[in-house]
Amino acid sequence: MFRMAQALVFLTLLGSTAFADEPAVAMEQLCGTWTRTEVLLDGTTLSLMKIITPTHFAVFQQGTTRQGAELFQSHGGSCRLDGTTLTEEYEFSSSPVLRKTAAKSRVAFDVQTLTQTWTFPDGTTQTEAWTRRR
Repeated sequence: MFRMAQALVFLTLLGSTAFADEPAVAMEQLCGTWTRTEVLLDGTTLSLMKIITPTHFAVFQQGTTRQGAELFQSHGGSCRLDGTTLTEEYEFSSSPVLRKTAAKSRVAFDVQTLTQTWTFPDGTTQTEAWTRRR
């Protein structure tokens, strides 16, 4: 959880044009409420919810460690879509390292799934698959 929060600050910025082999995504396709579950290497299970509007986003994370400690983190701000590049500008965050930063991800949409791929400065990537919540 914290690796992701810290790494987002240093994300490699992707180009702002759509990738040639992928169709552009419409913002209307991304708008709504999305959920996903993540299990960290230490066994912590996180439940995440992402809400996207045409101009803003918010992410809420909660979970419990194997030792029973409760975790909660949230962040959000403005967002904009250009082709397949979604830019998220972190205007507020429970993690101070994210505040007043921005990150870009490559997005793909397939009916009920939103996929975001983040690229880090060392060239590694992290893909998040979100499911539309009804």
